[in-house]
Amino acid sequence: MIYNYNCILFFNKKIIQNHSNNKLKKIFIYLLNKYKIKNYNNKIIDHILYIIQKRLKTYKDFLLESLFFFKRPKYFFCKKKYIKRYKYIFYNIKYLIKYNKINNIFIFNNINYFKFLRLIITGKLIGISLLLIIKNINKKEIYKRILFFIKKFFKK
Repeated sequence: MIYNYNCILFFNKKIIQNHSNNKLKKIFIYLLNKYKIKNYNNKIIDHILYIIQKRLKTYKDFLLESLFFFKRPKYFFCKKKYIKRYKYIFYNIKYLIKYNKINNIFIFNNINYFKFLRLIITGKLIGISLLLIIKNINKKEIYKRILFFIKKFFKK
């Protein structure tokens, strides 16, 4: 299906700010090779870098930025109506990293586009990132942490 993501990577903002585009390119290519993502080219990487630089200027308060790899380049463009939902994701992941001391790179393979949007709308993306990244704790502990973050989010 053309809406499937190959990969979504969340990077620490500081990494992006402290590197030139050439260095970032090398980092991205290394990660793409490491996670065996094959269908990319230099134009796609340039486009991602452009989006990141643009977004960093827009959202200076975010600790995280994101890279989206799609099967077709036309799906790179972030539609304005989804920006608030992306903000919601970044807010949650920022707290996941802060309180759980988990890695600042999240990998999701082959997530359906509509399923991903549904997760954004319902705020259940926290659960996916926890289940994928924290592998050393049992399911009850994972659910406790998910509930903790949902409660924490709605208090503020």
